[in-house]
Amino acid sequence: MSVLPEFTRKPRRRFFLSGAEWLLLVVSSVISVALLEFILRLFFPLATSPYQPDELLLVKLIPNSTKVFARQFQNGGQVIVSHINSDGFRGDELRPLNGQKRVIVYGDSNVQAEFSDLPATFAKQLESQLSQSRQDVEVINSGVVGYGPDQVSLRLAADVAK
Repeated sequence: MSVLPEFTRKPRRRFFLSGAEWLLLVVSSVISVALLEFILRLFFPLATSPYQPDELLLVKLIPNSTKVFARQFQNGGQVIVSHINSDGFRGDELRPLNGQKRVIVYGDSNVQAEFSDLPATFAKQLESQLSQSRQDVEVINSGVVGYGPDQVSLRLAADVAK
């Protein structure tokens, strides 16, 4: 039986981690994931949604919110910014009611037109046409993506009171 010197023996491999090594592995993994999330949120922030759940209407626009949509280069590359005013309608703040007429347009995504500039929306086009024939006509864009006749009728009842 030959005895090998100590330095020529192969070290035994361990296949299991000790408790301290597991703890170190878990802590370093958590720190790495947290750091990665921080960096991603800092340089690639999540887009906020202008929509919120609603018990009555299922979904509604968040007042004073903004949505930014960037078209792909092949589609023109424009950046469309949709602003929701403090009353929950797309567009600028409502003007004070000083004897002018107001028209409110309800509908779905075709009326809200979140992928179109504000002047190109149906509501602003209608306002432009009506203003040529009458003085002081304001058209309110009350369209919301996904709305059907049921949501429109429920919202109309609440908006008329305003």
